[in-house]
Amino acid sequence: MEISDRVDKPSRTVILCALAVVCLYALLGFVNSHGGIRGSDQFWYVADTESLLNGEGVQTNYIRPHNVENDTTIRNQGFVHNVPQIYLAAIPGLVLGAYNGWLFMNALFNLLTAVLLFLTLTRFLPEDISILAALLYLVMPLAFWHSYQPLAEAFHALLMTSILYIYYYGSKNSSRYFAIGIVIVVLVLCRKNYIIVAPFVSALLFFELKQRYRFALSFFFLGGILLLSASLKLFFPDTYDYTYTYVAVTGNVASVDSTTIMQLVNIYANKFFEFFKVQFLPLNSSAIFYLPFDLLALGTLYVWLRYARRRLDAPVLLVAAGLLFLLLTAVVAWYQARYQLPFYPLLIFAFFIEAKALLEEASLRRTLRVVLPSLILLGLATDSVLTCWTWQGGKTAEAVRRHYSVMYNEAIGNTESVIYTGQDWGIMTTYLLRPRKVFLGDEELYLSTRKYSKLIEAQDIRWLLTWNNLGMERQFPGHELRLEREFPAFETEPTRYLYRIVATKENSP
Repeated sequence: MEISDRVDKPSRTVILCALAVVCLYALLGFVNSHGGIRGSDQFWYVADTESLLNGEGVQTNYIRPHNVENDTTIRNQGFVHNVPQIYLAAIPGLVLGAYNGWLFMNALFNLLTAVLLFLTLTRFLPEDISILAALLYLVMPLAFWHSYQPLAEAFHALLMTSILYIYYYGSKNSSRYFAIGIVIVVLVLCRKNYIIVAPFVSALLFFELKQRYRFALSFFFLGGILLLSASLKLFFPDTYDYTYTYVAVTGNVASVDSTTIMQLVNIYANKFFEFFKVQFLPLNSSAIFYLPFDLLALGTLYVWLRYARRRLDAPVLLVAAGLLFLLLTAVVAWYQARYQLPFYPLLIFAFFIEAKALLEEASLRRTLRVVLPSLILLGLATDSVLTCWTWQGGKTAEAVRRHYSVMYNEAIGNTESVIYTGQDWGIMTTYLLRPRKVFLGDEELYLSTRKYSKLIEAQDIRWLLTWNNLGMERQFPGHELRLEREFPAFETEPTRYLYRIVATKENSP
């Protein structure tokens, strides 16, 4: 790709507007943060960080006892995210606490991502348009929402954007691939799925090299990333070591142990089509996260086919890696809108670069200088609504936590383990029950019928907390369930029942 050295300096108005947008971004984030922790996975990341800050290492009390017959629960491993972000969030967490430490780091990560996106775009576009494009990323609903949630993808977005920055700002020879390789290894440490990026970057190296041995060098690059990633994983065992080795994170993974090949094909085929349905036809409020991504992806595809002569350059290959990442993650494991975030900057960059020929026309640049500020204002308006929604959700979750934590502490000893069954993943409930060990009892994901007895005996479990008070005895042969407490429905939470698990005479030691 030919790089233009022409740079149009941004006007004072653009600079002042950019500062105003960043200030409003920070102000909305400040309000957002005071809502408190809410959601589901957010509790996992906060629990991991709190455990680290307390000197107990990275651990949680959330245990998924899938496939009890193979003794995987005997390992007694809690679900964890032993990833770099935990340690980064713990640094400000020493002063701000685990939750606010996460928010501080994520807001900083997204600001840095916007800066790198701006710097990379200025190699090709006028500075004022580059600033507006970077601000558009910052105020996009998903980027803003993620800035003020204790979740992992903001750091991933920074790393993905760093690959672009290094590629275009690094030395003009192939040595910059060494730095890119290090970034990919860090990405893999964050989440194994990102290994998908490595072959695409290796292909970039292959196309760039003119030497006789370019195939061997690109293969060596890919092999080095795989080897280094695998060796570093020995020191940073993360979620997926537990998820895919000891337990199952979703029904897709759990089914591998108990399903025939044709059933698996049917399951994964359904998930394949479900991915496109969720991505392109969202039917709830999550549309504000999916639709901007869809429009950017389709717009990039259009300008690439129509104006860029279908050349396989860095932005296109990295976007292709991102789309494959999302598809495989959805089919094999699980899919959430937040997984898109690391690829938003790549899509924005790819769209503008592939449409660069169009932007040579002064009339289109003038139009863009009107359209981009309008989209930024729309993003800020949406972010304001998101702030109200998340703040209210956080306050509701805080009331629920206060309500149930008191009752759980009164009823269950701190050293006694609990089986939890319900129509959710029990992430917040598990967080409230700390330091007690909590074993998830969802039959669809973790336990097959009548395997509870082995689990109870192996882990000396005394309690069952459940949403269901009908027919539970059938799941516990050899044990009697005695109803100890009924916790009435509160706010968004249904009625819960606490049973004491008592061995019957024939099952007594």
